[in-house]
Parts: sequence; C-alpha cells; structure tokens
Amino acid sequence: MARQGTQTARPDGDKLSVTLEPGPAGAATSRRAVRTRLAELGVAGEQADDILLVTSELVTNAIEHGSGAVRLELGHDDRGLELRVYDNNSRPPVLRVGDSLAARSRGLRLVETLSTAWGSEPLPGGKCVWARFAR
Repeated sequence: MARQGTQTARPDGDKLSVTLEPGPAGAATSRRAVRTRLAELGVAGEQADDILLVTSELVTNAIEHGSGAVRLELGHDDRGLELRVYDNNSRPPVLRVGDSLAARSRGLRLVETLSTAWGSEPLPGGKCVWARFAR
C-alpha cells in the first residue's frame, strides 16, 4: 500500500509541510495533518473548522487542476496562520461568479469568505495558492 502523504516539520517546529500524492485521498490526508497541527497550536472550534474547509478546497483544486504531487504548508506567527498549497499548474485560480446553489465552482468563494486574505503566487513550474487566518 502506498503512503498517502509525507509529513515533515522545520527544525524549529513552526511550519507543517506535507507532500501529497495525487488522488482522492489527498484532501483527507491534508485535513488530518492540519487538524493535528491546529490542535497543537490551540486552534479549535469554528476557526479550526474554517481552516480545515479551506484546506480541503485548496488541496482538492490543486489535485484536480494539476498533475503530480501537491505540497501543503501551514505556518504561524503572532499575527495568525497561513496555509500554502503548491502545485505544478501555472494557471492562477479564478474566482467565478455563479449560482450560489451550483454543485461546483463555489470553493474559492468559501476560501474568500472564511479567510482574512487569500491569493496566489506564480512560481517556476507552477504556483502557490495561500490563505491567511487571524489568530
């Protein structure tokens, strides 16, 4: 059985980093890792739920629209937390205007609503989509 994710942390312990293989288990693996790290940081309740939902959305988008492994990072400082998802698709995410009852294309609206800020950065060979959350 293949491993679903490889989890590492920086030596100072501040940043969670998880490499996810493409496939349907990626979002669940990322949520488990982020849930554990949030608990270690004392983040619970509605805020933890919001961060986990954004985690699912960003990782699912990266897996769906990219190819190959996806990397997730969760860092924090005195101002808050930052979730970063890296993939190999260079196209930036597009916030679509559409039917709020539609089954698809609402994920980035959730990210926009639940985070204090979000965006993307082009990188050689892909991009990073990030979301910030106040502490």
